[in-house]
Amino acid sequence: MTEHPYQPWLGRAFDQTAAEHASAAMAFHRDGREREGLVTRSYEVVLPDPLPPLRDFLEALGAKLEAHLEALGLPRTGHLGVFLSVFAGDRLYFVDSSVTLAVRDDLKRGDKPVALLPG
Repeated sequence: MTEHPYQPWLGRAFDQTAAEHASAAMAFHRDGREREGLVTRSYEVVLPDPLPPLRDFLEALGAKLEAHLEALGLPRTGHLGVFLSVFAGDRLYFVDSSVTLAVRDDLKRGDKPVALLPG
C-alpha cells in the first residue's frame, strides 16, 4: 500500500474510516466531544485532485480554519471541540484543528512534521 502524499498531516489523525461511513463517524466524534462539554464542530474538507504541495494546501486551509475558529470565539491555535473531517479518496480522516495548524506551522518553519500512528 502506497503512503498518502499528505501522510505527515493525515498520519496525525485521531481516527479514520471508509468514506462511505462518513455521516455515522462524524456524528460519533461530534457527540463524544459534546458529552465532554466541548463546543463541537466538524470542518469538512475534500482533498483536491491533483494535490498541491502539502505546505501550500495547509497554508490556505489554515487561514480558513483560523477565521472559522475566530468566528466561533475560539483560540486561533485550535480547539479540542473543532476537528477536520478530511475526505481523501475512499478514506475519511479525523484530524484535530490544533494538529492541523501545528503541522502547517512546522512546514512554514521548514521543520518536518512527525507522523504519528493513530491510537
